[in-house]
Amino acid sequence: MDEPQRPPQKEQKPLTREDLLRLMEEHRLIEQQRIEELRVIEDIDERRLTEEQRRLKEEREPKGLDLRHANLRQADLSDLDLNHASLSSANLWGTVLARAGLAGADLQEALLGLADLQEANLHAANLGRANLRDAKLQGANLRTANLQQTYLAGANLHQANLESANLRRAVLAEANLHEANLTGADLQGANLASADLRQTRLARATLRDANLENIDWGDYVLAEEATGHFDEATAVYRALKQRHTEAGMHDVAGEFFYRELEARRKAAGRSLYDRITGTPRLLFAASILAIAALAVLALLVVAGVTGGLR
Repeated sequence: MDEPQRPPQKEQKPLTREDLLRLMEEHRLIEQQRIEELRVIEDIDERRLTEEQRRLKEEREPKGLDLRHANLRQADLSDLDLNHASLSSANLWGTVLARAGLAGADLQEALLGLADLQEANLHAANLGRANLRDAKLQGANLRTANLQQTYLAGANLHQANLESANLRRAVLAEANLHEANLTGADLQGANLASADLRQTRLARATLRDANLENIDWGDYVLAEEATGHFDEATAVYRALKQRHTEAGMHDVAGEFFYRELEARRKAAGRSLYDRITGTPRLLFAASILAIAALAVLALLVVAGVTGGLR
């Protein structure tokens, strides 16, 4: 997938942080008034409600700030609460959104190239078809986010949480996913060519039809094995071995076959150790007490025999 290009259109006046804070305050007051109105009509009989009151009850869920198509290019929006905001098709190119709250936000087709989203909360956000080329997303929370067909080429996702995220047909070419969490992520058809996946978590991730060419796997030891989750590591290595074999990358498949064997060996060794030392604590304590009692009894018997001889 090529980098998405937006058709030429009249550029809106850029909004500053101060502009946005003013809009956020206006929105807060409107929401506060809406909540008060809801409280008033909560116990009124449905048949006595006006059409406007019925609509208000039906739309009782809190609404985020409407910033669709807004021009926020290169603005400093760090640490702001934009949870559930509507930012679809907004221009956020080079915008600073570090540590910002964007949980549940609608960022479909937004321009976020070169944006600073370090440690931002994008939990369950919709970033479908957005452009995040070379964006900074280190430590960002993208758990369950929609990133389907999203352009993330060159993005820095070091230690980002992408657990259960939808990354179908996303472009992650040359992206930094070092130590990222992709547990349960859907990467079907994603382009991961030349990405950095050293020590990444990939348990239960879907990689069907993904482009895995020239990926930097480091020493091929993934996070599951490094943290002692050997059964999960075995399953991940097996899946990667199969995927690389299907793609004709037999050298990489061989590396993951070796890691699969190593993870299985470690899992078997742990299982044996657990069988030997895995006695429940109470039973273990009882065994220690029994041994101590026998030792005391033995000492008493020896003392008695010695006294008798005298």
